[in-house]
Amino acid sequence: VAADGGGAWVLDIDYPSLDQIELALSDAGGRRTLKRWTLGDHHPYSQRPMASRSFAVPLDLQAGERYRLTGLVRTTCSMILPLRLSRPEAFRHTESGEGLLQGWLAGAMFCLLMYSVVQGRATREWAFAWFALNVMGTTLFFVSYQGLGLQHGWGENAWASEKMSMLGGLVGLGSAVLYLDSVLELHTRSRWLSRTLRAMSAALFAVLVLFAIDLIGYRTAHLVNITLSPAPLILVLPTAWRRARAGDSMCRHLLSGWAVFAICTICFALLQRGLLPVGFWVCHAFQFGNLFELVTWVMVLGLRTRATRMAGELAARERDLMATIAYTDALTGLLNRRGLQAAAAPLLAQCNTRQLNAVYLIDLDRFKPINDNHGHDAGDAVLRELSTRLRQVVRKSDLVARLGGDEFVLLVGGLHDD
Repeated sequence: VAADGGGAWVLDIDYPSLDQIELALSDAGGRRTLKRWTLGDHHPYSQRPMASRSFAVPLDLQAGERYRLTGLVRTTCSMILPLRLSRPEAFRHTESGEGLLQGWLAGAMFCLLMYSVVQGRATREWAFAWFALNVMGTTLFFVSYQGLGLQHGWGENAWASEKMSMLGGLVGLGSAVLYLDSVLELHTRSRWLSRTLRAMSAALFAVLVLFAIDLIGYRTAHLVNITLSPAPLILVLPTAWRRARAGDSMCRHLLSGWAVFAICTICFALLQRGLLPVGFWVCHAFQFGNLFELVTWVMVLGLRTRATRMAGELAARERDLMATIAYTDALTGLLNRRGLQAAAAPLLAQCNTRQLNAVYLIDLDRFKPINDNHGHDAGDAVLRELSTRLRQVVRKSDLVARLGGDEFVLLVGGLHDD
């Protein structure tokens, strides 16, 4: 310890997924132990020397003295040990900044979850349900991975401390597989691919149940998770690439999200294997990549909803057009025989002794000579002109129809006397 370095310090191991840590502070020769600590996510949170997200212990060091710090770490996950020795004020500042970041990210996840729940309830589409389940699993994984679960969640629950991270990862991956199957409508485009993805999701959820009830261990569940993680991307990528090249905007968003997520996942894997140094962006790359991918998935859901709405509007317009063609006379725009029968039924149902209806049957005398002498175009012009004049002499509530040829019908309602 330097001459000006005496006083209070904090030793921080900022990787909250470590199972057990034994620390011992002794004199320079290691003959006399000054202090011992037991930490780890398998150790009760209430017994930590400092109530923090990361593993931190307070040190009281004397200027000019020499100390030896010995550590023993056991863990089933990756062995990452970012050690930092800092003053208490600097430690609290770093912890508050990390807490703020994790709170912001958790808030973003909560917004995505609420969006998917509300939209899923409104649209009744399974894609929103799978997306909501994926957000929940991803959030659970990072809450556990970043140490917030022990700090603010399950605390003393040993089962939760041991399993929540892996359970969240399995839920996130299994629901992501079902999301891709649903949003890309693979059951109508590629049955074998859809069945493969569903079988993969069923296997992941089966592993989840077996791991939760202690029939398989962490390493087995972890092996299944990392083995199947790239499988959905590998299987779906060719289909998504072809559809993106054909102009499918949903697949373009999927590909952009996968590209960023793949880069961040590679950074995370290199960090776990000690090939990248610990740093802010490296340590949070996997979390940022997940969030970016989820945002692109929200955009995909929005595009899917818009496409569904547009298809519904187009179908409604086509239905209205077909109804208009079926019930309207093409030449005059009046009701035809079928349209008159449909429109007259409710009007006749209202007829009583106080409200009389009148039916006028009209045809044209000497109409055939017009067609013979002047042509059918002239005859059509006469029929259109008569249609216009008939509309002008009745009310909007009255019906005017052309039965065919030069035969017309007027149905007038709401008359008080003959």
